[in-house]
Amino acid sequence: MSFNWVATPTLSGKQAININIIGSWTPRKEGKQIIRYLGHYLQYVNVNSEPIPFLTFGQVNIGTLLTAFLTAIISIPLWDIIRRRQEEKKENKQQKAGN
Repeated sequence: MSFNWVATPTLSGKQAININIIGSWTPRKEGKQIIRYLGHYLQYVNVNSEPIPFLTFGQVNIGTLLTAFLTAIISIPLWDIIRRRQEEKKENKQQKAGN
């Protein structure tokens, strides 16, 4: 497994990067979930005090834009729209059956 991450520090000086690794196992048949602490990594870095632009090159990518777009669409009460359409279909069927 590999994981790549880019962090843009907001403060200068000595900074700590602390990574905790936790494993979670869930049995397929039955039983409760098992959570175990697997390890950690701690690294100190010295951050220079340079001005940071609001947006840096590579900060915005297609995945970020797609996530923002999908979040905006999902935040629309989609389930409410689907429920209304189902109710309208049900009402139409009842009206046709009554006529």
